[in-house]
Amino acid sequence: MGYNLSKEERETIIHFDEASDTAYIDTSSLPVMNKLMKLHKALPKVYVLTSKDDHGAKFECPKSLISFRRPSTHKMTEEQKKAAAARLAKARQKITIKN
Repeated sequence: MGYNLSKEERETIIHFDEASDTAYIDTSSLPVMNKLMKLHKALPKVYVLTSKDDHGAKFECPKSLISFRRPSTHKMTEEQKKAAAARLAKARQKITIKN
């Protein structure tokens, strides 16, 4: 799916207007398609798969779920990065022990 297309052709188009509460997503990008398929399987009434073929898939979802974010301006020092990595490693150990 999508691999027959060049990188320039593997695109994602999100369409919505002010008259509707629905966003329409047409994608031939495999990472975007995989993300939307996972969301569709978890929440099929929210992320509706409307069509799928060898080149991509189309979805509908509430446009309130579409968001645009500012780039992160938070800069971490090397010490902060190491401390965060240690906290994450410790948290992962706790999850592994519970399972």
